[in-house]
Amino acid sequence: MELLGRENCTTVPSLTSNFNSHWIGKLLVVANEIAVNERKNIEDPLKTWITDATNIMEAKGVQQIEVRNRKLIWVNSNSSRPVLIAADDRCFSVFDSPQKGQEDAEYTTWLGSLFTPQGGGYTREIQAELAAWGYYLKNMTIDWAYLPRLYHSAAKASIVDASKGSMERFIDECREDFSGTITRYAPNGTQPNELGGFDREVVAAAYQTYCRTLGLTESRNGGIFTAMARAGMPERRRRDKAGARVRYFLPPDDVAGVRSIIEAAG
Repeated sequence: MELLGRENCTTVPSLTSNFNSHWIGKLLVVANEIAVNERKNIEDPLKTWITDATNIMEAKGVQQIEVRNRKLIWVNSNSSRPVLIAADDRCFSVFDSPQKGQEDAEYTTWLGSLFTPQGGGYTREIQAELAAWGYYLKNMTIDWAYLPRLYHSAAKASIVDASKGSMERFIDECREDFSGTITRYAPNGTQPNELGGFDREVVAAAYQTYCRTLGLTESRNGGIFTAMARAGMPERRRRDKAGARVRYFLPPDDVAGVRSIIEAAG
């Protein structure tokens, strides 16, 4: 805040309010204790505030105004899912901080030395250091090719994993161990067919049991079948012993082998 100017920075208790005139035009916006709330979607407006060239300023009783987007949003949270982040995300960088009791003693002592013991303001030494750093940043040469690149970290990977829905988690496990995953959650005694695949009904039953077992919300409307096919587990048709046509899924890593079996069988 000292570098950007306090008038250009603010801290907000929430990013879900309809009125944003007190922060939308700032350079730095700090939001505390943000977490996923199923009743209010924060990801879509966040992406708009981050990526759009302009944002809409809204104030109570005042006409909306379009303002230039020049802000950085910094979110602090103790939640394992402060926001939902997809695996191909290009908006968020995530930084982890030490847990309470794990802070580096030397670093903690250094932080305490930045402030005067009387009023809690910065010491003259750190003010001079901040001014020098600000001058350096203002005059440094920027490699613009690296500017759009995000910082990838284990902390971000953890949030990406926690952001996955039940269907995505089930698909990931099927891709890693197709037969084992479906057999584990399907009705007792279920085994793959002679081509190594599982009928649609078996896949659906396995997914439902998977969700109940792990306490996850099940996606409806048959989306699991489309997701399986898109994840590289092809859907095929065959005739059962009664002559009826049955649709089934094959493992993702055995497509070529199964096709050769089908072709050889005519």
